[in-house]
Amino acid sequence: EVLMDIVGSVEAPTDDFDTRVMIFNHGCGQCHATDYDVGHALPPEGAPLYRSRYLEGAVACESCHGPGSVHAEWHRAPGDGDGAAARLLHPRRDLDAKGVLESCGRCHYQHEWRYAIDDDPRASFHDIAITQAYDQGGFFADGRLDGLRYHGTTQSQSACFEKGDMSCLSCHRMHGGKRWAMKWEENDDAQCTQCHEAGTYAAKTHTFHDAVACVDCHMPKLLGRERVLHFMRDHSIRNPMPELTERFGSDHAPNACNVCHAERTAGWSREWKEKWWGSGGREAVDAMALGVGLVVDLRNDPGRVDTARLSALAADAAQKRFFRLTALRELGRRPGPEAAAVLRSLLGDPDPEVVQLVLAGLEERPDPASGPALMKLLDHPTRPVRVDAAWALARIGWRGEGEGTGRLWGATEAMLVRQGHFTAFLRRIVEIADAVGRFDESSRYLKELVRVAPAVALDGLHRRARRLTEEGRHEDALLAYGEVRRALPEGADAAVQILFIDSADSLAAAGETNAAAGNWAHALSNFTPGGVLHVIAESRLRALQGDRAEAERRLRELEAKLAEAPWNREMLRRVRWSLKVVRGTG
Repeated sequence: EVLMDIVGSVEAPTDDFDTRVMIFNHGCGQCHATDYDVGHALPPEGAPLYRSRYLEGAVACESCHGPGSVHAEWHRAPGDGDGAAARLLHPRRDLDAKGVLESCGRCHYQHEWRYAIDDDPRASFHDIAITQAYDQGGFFADGRLDGLRYHGTTQSQSACFEKGDMSCLSCHRMHGGKRWAMKWEENDDAQCTQCHEAGTYAAKTHTFHDAVACVDCHMPKLLGRERVLHFMRDHSIRNPMPELTERFGSDHAPNACNVCHAERTAGWSREWKEKWWGSGGREAVDAMALGVGLVVDLRNDPGRVDTARLSALAADAAQKRFFRLTALRELGRRPGPEAAAVLRSLLGDPDPEVVQLVLAGLEERPDPASGPALMKLLDHPTRPVRVDAAWALARIGWRGEGEGTGRLWGATEAMLVRQGHFTAFLRRIVEIADAVGRFDESSRYLKELVRVAPAVALDGLHRRARRLTEEGRHEDALLAYGEVRRALPEGADAAVQILFIDSADSLAAAGETNAAAGNWAHALSNFTPGGVLHVIAESRLRALQGDRAEAERRLRELEAKLAEAPWNREMLRRVRWSLKVVRGTG
């Protein structure tokens, strides 16, 4: 079956079927049911289908403790089997504060799904999703939640979590808890005096109020623009900062003082704060103001925020993650070498959310200079990072080798098990499958990508066309190259350059030597001298003119250079193809 069969397949239904069914399947079901399987499928024709299923239609025991079948069977037959393997997870005893947040965060963290929720409750939300803890709706400009969102996102940036051992389970209890699964009543200071001395912090010398709870000042109920059905307390657990409200406004940075004293100004609140507690917290306010100011400016006019300012904040590990990720998100949208260099420099950041956003910024700008750092990420502990690093590498010319690609391929294909054959997943899987030598799978998923989103299938179609050349199916390959060329958007210079070289290989092999020579001559006139494509074109023309020895010498030099780096292997394939032809062995 040739590429034309793929291109000529039935017109695809859109993947933007944003119905209540889709919203529940991809936004609600995975968290509000136990062992939820989206069951998305693309039939040969027609619209996508759901065959969803779940174990229980609620958050049940296995959501937090893991699958219980082995545990139950072991108790039915005491003494048989491995008791350790049958033991269920006990989050409080078995996980530290970070582990609890990562487990609970599978549902209570702001992210974009990549995988179904793992059956193992020890699994981190980093392993199933891409962070959305940046300014994209649902947040105030200071990073606090503006509506009904996910509190793990803000809790993870609180001083109590960062510097202590506070976890979700410090205040919440899943069995026999009070309203909102609290251990105590909602405004009971006992939640905070577990760690903070009651005699100091609950005293009037600290609060300066007759009746105020810790949470009223440090976890206020903020009503933002989303106007949610009920107030939810902010979990960033900060000191009140009316200075930020005074500078940026309550729409961007509300403060706890003016939640109660709504009739007063932020300046009035600041004056009383300084009278009672002094001005010792100004450094923290100034540091926060850098991030808030950036977010506000991006909201008002992103074009006026220069790349240097974004870069400085994104690289500042002392800044709150919300501000760093917001800066990275904007950098990823900006063209040019300066933004690319900053993204490249942060590929080794210890924060997996930073790395996720860096990779998202590199997706649409293949960057060969990132090759060494991307190769290291193929062994990253989180699946989305491994897969996105492989995709970024595939787009700059990497081809995987060795046993490690099996694990990578498993992580890539697992995206489709429950999440659906949507554009973002199919595009990755087609190109990664080709890069790791899974050509049958690449062709199969390419058909579906062409049906669902033909406009983004061009890279996959080009890869398929090149394989036709290397399989010796040159007439089919030439038809395929023509289809790809006609479908390319205006200005796609890099893709057109490679098409000139690839189609010339099939033209020459099919006996159309003059046409192939025309392609190579065009390359000499338009491609960068000394570049891979330029050397290939020059060498092929030399060989055509009888100077095979010099052509072979130049290609061998290029082969040795490209062979040093695994992210050059797509181009290495083309060089070796030309070497075989020049030597007369191809």
